[in-house]
Amino acid sequence: MTALQMDIKIDGIPAEIMKTALEQAKQGRLHILNEMNKALSSTRDEMSDFAQRIITFKIDPSKIREVIGKSGATILPGKDRLVHISQISDKHVDKVSDRLNEGDIVRVKVLEIDRQGRVRLSIKEVAKEEE
Repeated sequence: MTALQMDIKIDGIPAEIMKTALEQAKQGRLHILNEMNKALSSTRDEMSDFAQRIITFKIDPSKIREVIGKSGATILPGKDRLVHISQISDKHVDKVSDRLNEGDIVRVKVLEIDRQGRVRLSIKEVAKEEE
């Protein structure tokens, strides 16, 4: 569980209410997992053609220039991309410089490439996946 929302408008939450809420959440989660198990009790032998895949491979360091081209021309065809301030962190960011410095190397996730070829990137989604 990564978050808990309680719609109780009181100052502080008694431990007993928290305990009850967490137990109900646990029972609900177990019920959902049980129902999912009824529908599909084991993993499938083959992945769907639509399932996302990650392919990892190593490149001989002496051949990297041949793969990515001069200054990365093959994989970054002359276009820089920006990460919107709202996609830097789950927490509010007043100024980008509060979180990042010029020249920082960060991992990003491509959220979307729209019909006009604009790319939406996120740092915070990478952080969530790494948790």
